[in-house]
Amino acid sequence: MLPQQLSDDAIVLVTETCDLQLMAEGTDFKLESSQWSAFAAVVLRYQAMRHTYEAQIANWKVIGPGQYRAEIPMYAEVGDALRDQLFSELCAAFGEGITLEVKAKMGGCLEKHFAGFGVSFQTLDIRADPAAKPSEIQVTRTVNYWNSAEANDRLASRSEIHFPILEDPTGDSWSALLAKVGVANAEDGPG
Repeated sequence: MLPQQLSDDAIVLVTETCDLQLMAEGTDFKLESSQWSAFAAVVLRYQAMRHTYEAQIANWKVIGPGQYRAEIPMYAEVGDALRDQLFSELCAAFGEGITLEVKAKMGGCLEKHFAGFGVSFQTLDIRADPAAKPSEIQVTRTVNYWNSAEANDRLASRSEIHFPILEDPTGDSWSALLAKVGVANAEDGPG
């Protein structure tokens, strides 16, 4: 039997599903396989909306050849609306009980995953050397955000490195941000 190749969309969905399951690790939160996939699809859609909005409001600077910085200001009002819409869609898909359980058991992780839903200052350092392969584009996101989902209601900091071409082969999530620095191709996603 020959190995099967997943489509780019399926790869992104499976990756996000695994990320969400890892976020739920250590809690007793459980979903069925089809529910995890539906949850991941909703999260992916809202991450793409978030990135598109952030690309529009970011202050962009060229640091050097192939190096860019985007400073994303707080957007608490829009972020609150995004969070509310996300949970409304989850409620429509799963019902109020599961949605309340998601908020209670995964709320803090989702706040981190969505960089505080706009209650944050973000810096994106993009390294996109023109001589490098598209898969080598690297984005370092540093976020300082107010984490109100956790009991201690405190300022949190998070830094993460992304390889947009590998993580987002369809270009749904990262293309708006990468287009701002001229490293996105409208036909086949970033790169």
